[in-house]
Amino acid sequence: MSAVVAAPPKAAVERSAFQEGWATFARNRAAVVGLIILVLITAVALLAPWIAPHDPTAQNLALRREGPSADAWLGRDAFGRDILSRIMLGARATLLAAAGAVLLSGVVGTVIGIVAAYRGGIADSLLMRSMDLVLSFPYFLLAILVVAVAGPSLRNAAIAVGITYIPQYARVVRGATLEVVGKEYVEAAHASGLRGLRIAIRHILPNISAPIIVITTVGLALAIVSVSSLSFLGLGAQPPSPEWGAMLADGRQYVASAPHVSIFPGLAILATVLSLNLVGDGFRDTFDPTLR
Repeated sequence: MSAVVAAPPKAAVERSAFQEGWATFARNRAAVVGLIILVLITAVALLAPWIAPHDPTAQNLALRREGPSADAWLGRDAFGRDILSRIMLGARATLLAAAGAVLLSGVVGTVIGIVAAYRGGIADSLLMRSMDLVLSFPYFLLAILVVAVAGPSLRNAAIAVGITYIPQYARVVRGATLEVVGKEYVEAAHASGLRGLRIAIRHILPNISAPIIVITTVGLALAIVSVSSLSFLGLGAQPPSPEWGAMLADGRQYVASAPHVSIFPGLAILATVLSLNLVGDGFRDTFDPTLR
């Protein structure tokens, strides 16, 4: 009489899958370093109002453009404001704006991509040709146009950036969905009577989450650069609100006499974007079995 082997608990299978994914991610040392840097920057952004050493908007014209010192570790800007405090508060503004842009583009682009691939036919053609139309415009000029129409503000800059990135999500999600809609479990869901939205949420979306996570990580880095660029041009955050791109703009005329005014905000952008790109590479290695 043969013994019956019990199947492992579902939780154990899920834990092993997570552990395997983490082990793959951890083998990429650069990705782990990027993740640590990203966690630290995010923590600073969240805790900025409580850990900033000075009021980021308080001016002291007697100390304007003063270099790094014991009182102001990264120096002061053209109005005597503490650069470290402004970078900390600017991290919150920049990251929130970039996250909002990615959320907008991710939600709208994912819906468009799934509907286009799932419905096919005329719906697919109309939706993807509209995405091609958006892609025909240089994305940054399109963002400038949207902000120029809506008015300069950090919120409008985030919306503009989000609109320009919708086609990237739509194209990636459509391609991933086309690989899923013909699978047996989707056909079984059809046979069981499920339709439309329930199939998309239960069976399609979970199985295309990997490319969405990767493009979101990389897209967040691009959104940070784009939001900062719009603020640099005066179309994003408005004075005296601290924001990394606006801080770069404030210090550009003092590059020769007081380089610290623009160097440190630039390094903050560089560190954040680099860490996101490293994490994105790690996610790509984790989710793509051909790269393991």
